[in-house]
Amino acid sequence: MVANIHTKESGNSIPKNWRGKFGYDTRKSEEHYADGWRELVIPVLTEEQRLGDWSFDKNSDKCFYDIVNYSDDEISENQENEAREKVEKYREDGITQIFKTRSKMWRRVHKFPEGVNGLSKPQVAKLERWFEPCYLSLLVGNWRQANNYIDGIIEDRGETGNGTLNETAGMFNTAEWLQTQISNYFGNIYDL
Repeated sequence: MVANIHTKESGNSIPKNWRGKFGYDTRKSEEHYADGWRELVIPVLTEEQRLGDWSFDKNSDKCFYDIVNYSDDEISENQENEAREKVEKYREDGITQIFKTRSKMWRRVHKFPEGVNGLSKPQVAKLERWFEPCYLSLLVGNWRQANNYIDGIIEDRGETGNGTLNETAGMFNTAEWLQTQISNYFGNIYDL
């Protein structure tokens, strides 16, 4: 980073064009120095700090940012925002997983109906009915409960309803695929 001690400008590097001088960044460093450009040192910050204004230190001939500590209210607000963003991401990822699952079923009905994993529309209706509690949990970002539901569905294999997951390989493999997706997310990303 660089800063200009005369104009109080700062940036990642010497500007390409500055004060009507084109190709300014390619000029000699002596010219940059004479025009007031100095190194701007960025300190390492903790989560409870932010950058303040910068100032020029004549002894080191460098510019340094001030470190500003967040107030207790700012820390609390930052933590609340972080938590809200994390929980919202769980919800968004849950909705995405529902769309991926339904897209997979659509492809199995319309693109590969005769394939080993092909599905009929009535079979999709059964899967959707079995997946509904899982979907509801994903809609609110509750991956733990979704994981419990899909595990139960695989264990039960739909045998308590009309039909079973074993009706076709496509039905069982779709449920197993969803179980793997949810289990991976729950085990590797979800931390609530």
